[in-house]
Amino acid sequence: MATSAAPTHSTDFPLLAEEDTYSTDQPPLKLCGLSCPAKYVGYLGDWLTALCILLLSAIVSEMEPFHRPIDLKNPELSHPHLPDIVPSWAEVVVTLGFPPIILCLCHMTATYARRKGQFSSARTGGANLLLRDLHHLLLGLSLSFAAAKLSTDILKMWAGRFRPDFLDRCKWDPVLGDCTGDPNVVKDGRRSFPSGHSSNAFAGMGFLSLWVAGHLGVLSGWGGSQGGGRAWRVMAAVMPLFPASYIAISRSQQYIHFPTDIAFGIALGMVWAVIFYAMFYRAGQPRELPNTQAHETEIEDV
Repeated sequence: MATSAAPTHSTDFPLLAEEDTYSTDQPPLKLCGLSCPAKYVGYLGDWLTALCILLLSAIVSEMEPFHRPIDLKNPELSHPHLPDIVPSWAEVVVTLGFPPIILCLCHMTATYARRKGQFSSARTGGANLLLRDLHHLLLGLSLSFAAAKLSTDILKMWAGRFRPDFLDRCKWDPVLGDCTGDPNVVKDGRRSFPSGHSSNAFAGMGFLSLWVAGHLGVLSGWGGSQGGGRAWRVMAAVMPLFPASYIAISRSQQYIHFPTDIAFGIALGMVWAVIFYAMFYRAGQPRELPNTQAHETEIEDV
């Protein structure tokens, strides 16, 4: 009598179905006196790249932007100069702080679900999967944010577009024939295009949106059973874009940017988010380095 094979359990959630391929028997390597899992040493070049991009961005942001002729009668430049609704430090906290918190909460929820037996046969990598996922998210997020910031600063310098509140910053003196406002404030008034808040916010929260979409199975298509519905997955993936959108919109509320500055900044940030998400993830699962024998290379203490 023929026997049928046992049914195989599957789940539409990559976070729950992921089988850990991280080899726990790889000896840690020593780098600058610190133990580092061998698997992650190959990513040092990417971390250094992110750091170099940020340093280069800091240099570019100090350069003098292109100087356009000042039209004192242009009503589009006559708006009042107001304090930031969303300060730069708050934007950085939201963009770089929220994604790892959301990742950890998702892993905790998945672990709880497994312990409750809702996904009893799903394979799990436990702490190793969490560590690899967190590492890839932080690295991809850092590169996305850094690339968006550098490209934004370069375009600001080249464009030299006036902000809507430039004349209030300038405080034009007809006798001197020049601006008499704070030089740094006036200089920043020539850096309207594109919006840095918008590009940075969407580079970070856009990356988080892609991560959520991948881990809820949205990016792997609708071929599975998709138990529990589809719409909530899409809405969950889109949610990180709402705080990013508010950050972007706030720049027009206080007359810091024109709508075109904001729209281009949003597109620029999303492009970098997509690029670096695709580099480190595939349909919700962290990618591995092509060279899986990195642990065989000895690194001496320095």
